[in-house]
Amino acid sequence: MAHLAHWIRLATDSGPVYVDHEKPDWFVPSQEADEILQLLAASRDTDEAAVRLAASRSLPLGRALLTTERLRAQVSAEPAPAYMGRASHLRLTGLKECWFHLTNRCNLACGHCLFGASENSQETLPFDLLRQGLRQARQLGCTLFCFTGGEPFLYPDFLGVLADLLADPTVHAVVLTNGLLLDAHLEALQALPQGRLHLQVSLDGLEQNHEQLRGSGSFGRLMANLDTLRTAGLAVTLSVAINRANLVDLPALVDLAAAKGIHNLHLLWHFLRGKGTAAQFVSPAEILPVLIAAQERAERIKVTIDNVEAMKGQVFSTRAPVTTSLARPGNRWPWVRMAPSFPRRPWSLSRSCVVAISATAWNRSGEPVRCLRPFARPPWRTARSLRSSL
Repeated sequence: MAHLAHWIRLATDSGPVYVDHEKPDWFVPSQEADEILQLLAASRDTDEAAVRLAASRSLPLGRALLTTERLRAQVSAEPAPAYMGRASHLRLTGLKECWFHLTNRCNLACGHCLFGASENSQETLPFDLLRQGLRQARQLGCTLFCFTGGEPFLYPDFLGVLADLLADPTVHAVVLTNGLLLDAHLEALQALPQGRLHLQVSLDGLEQNHEQLRGSGSFGRLMANLDTLRTAGLAVTLSVAINRANLVDLPALVDLAAAKGIHNLHLLWHFLRGKGTAAQFVSPAEILPVLIAAQERAERIKVTIDNVEAMKGQVFSTRAPVTTSLARPGNRWPWVRMAPSFPRRPWSLSRSCVVAISATAWNRSGEPVRCLRPFARPPWRTARSLRSSL
């Protein structure tokens, strides 16, 4: 029937999903509704579909007509209104998540680092500016703070920064780290609230592939530190930047995580920035079958691949929970990122605009779209670039 031509039926293992890509819109029908919709799609009109329904389910024709017409009316085509973007539907009144790129200084010099971080880099966020950003973010109601680099544990008094933040029982802190300095700070880390400190440790494959990017001996040192953290009762998430070489390792990394008592895995794109090369990049189509195999293994041994969970949240939920991952389930979290003058880090699932200390905003493709004065006021209230990107 023409009334249903705009709906595309997608069959999945857990049931069909109907998608209207013009509006956009989607729904998951019950088994009975799906049967009726398929009868409607295969019939000339509602009456013919009702006759078939009555015969297949031994229903009175009048009831079958009423049921079929009611469902047809609910899903019938209407002119799709012009899509004005999410800005017309969002009323942002506060900040929930704030990122701080602390430094480009690092104890490693990884062969895929999008910032080209190393021990020789001197680019570091001034401490006064960090304090200013933290203070203003807290005034805007932010309760989730994420720290990246370089290596955050090389930033002066970083543990003091974490301790001050986590003194507030509503605050969570996420730290992206290569994990090689954690043993040196074990006592201080144990003193922090464990339920609100989230350590995301980079792992770029099994030993050969990890060390190809991060240097000889780095895999063994990391494995030893993961054992130390487990003994100390400190939970971590393993973060894997997928590339051409380590893709094949992904299912085995699920096993490695379980063996180390780690229950969460987070996947990142390989970015063609800094030291990242096109030869290292692997397409989503190539990633998908390996990811499916890894997810099936993860389900069997109780390991979570949080990108998969985030996708479920985007489809089935509109509320974004605090997680230990960097993926932000749902698209309604206002968030801001501060850095020295580094290019914006284009996180895989981000659809927000970013404000950096260089006073430049970037869209989700990593392209500069407008200059802003950072933190002068809540940026989403005045930034044309943010409104357009939503």
